[in-house]
Amino acid sequence: MLDAQQLDAQHADDGRARCAAILADVLRNSLARCSVFVATLTLAGCASAPLAADAGQDAAAPTDARVTDASLDEGTVDADGGAHVDLGVVPPADAGSACPPRPLQGLFVWNDDLVETRDEILALAEARGVTEIYLHANLFYAGDRDESALAAWIEAAGARCIAVELLFGNADWLLPAGRAEATSRTAWAVAFADAHPGARPSGVHWDLEPQQLAAWHADVTTQPGFVSDLVDTLEVLTPVAEAGGLPLSIDLGFFFDGIDVTRGGVTRPGSQWVTDAVSRVVLMDYRDTALSTGHGGLISLAEAEVVYASAVGVPIVLAVETTPQDPTYVSFAEEGFAAMIAELAVVRAHFASASAFAGTALHDRDGVAALAP
Repeated sequence: MLDAQQLDAQHADDGRARCAAILADVLRNSLARCSVFVATLTLAGCASAPLAADAGQDAAAPTDARVTDASLDEGTVDADGGAHVDLGVVPPADAGSACPPRPLQGLFVWNDDLVETRDEILALAEARGVTEIYLHANLFYAGDRDESALAAWIEAAGARCIAVELLFGNADWLLPAGRAEATSRTAWAVAFADAHPGARPSGVHWDLEPQQLAAWHADVTTQPGFVSDLVDTLEVLTPVAEAGGLPLSIDLGFFFDGIDVTRGGVTRPGSQWVTDAVSRVVLMDYRDTALSTGHGGLISLAEAEVVYASAVGVPIVLAVETTPQDPTYVSFAEEGFAAMIAELAVVRAHFASASAFAGTALHDRDGVAALAP
């Protein structure tokens, strides 16, 4: 059995190998981005010194990465002509000059009582330094809550300099049979934004996790196919959202970089295919330390994704878990809020020079509310 030092050395070797592989892939497929990518590699530590003891991630399938139901502004055009957005500075555009720029800190809100507890949620968000909320919108789409209540929610958040993305999620909707459901909700979000210019959401946020499908765990050989299904769905949803002026964010498991997916005769990590298909990535970077403690840390698990996102010009947010989990190293539930913020500060410092790094996010409202100081 390897001891901790040997494991960390192995992680470092794995990290250098992943960086080299990403460089080779980008050079093959996107020479126009080469100079940006090399600069990003240098800033990330891949082009020179090893990434110390935090450079790798576990090779085993991380079935613990997401065990709960839950886990933008002027656009720019990147080298391949796709529309992407710069989401590293908040507040939302609608909030006006009274809102000072702040580091991005997101918060997932999945609660069914989000209308009744709006002021409570916003007070928590403001106290915890949250700058954008991912608000569960299935309730409004289905008519369980009135659209006027959603507009009032967004207006109330904007008054506190907090942006709101409309959050939808259901693993079945990533499949071909569910794609119409996902498309309908995305189109509804665009229509809502057009109908409420004074309460315009900052984007559409999708939680489509193939790892929540039973078949994902029953037969690992199905995993590349499910990731490809997800990419197909995102390639439909993103243009719908962006055409309506709403960037599209996707929640992405940190382990997708370890799943090779072949599309059109080209094989690449699943994380790269997904990144290329969206406006922004929210990486479910679920660990409770910035540096590796033998099972990966926040930095090592996100390194390859941040490097690639910087190469292709797609903003990436790193999300952490706060609800109780087993194993406990997946969540900050035991450590408390102050300890979490300290670890996130290390992460922010590490990725500060990476052009794609946009900020961090917290999953979710209930977990954050229950955290010890």
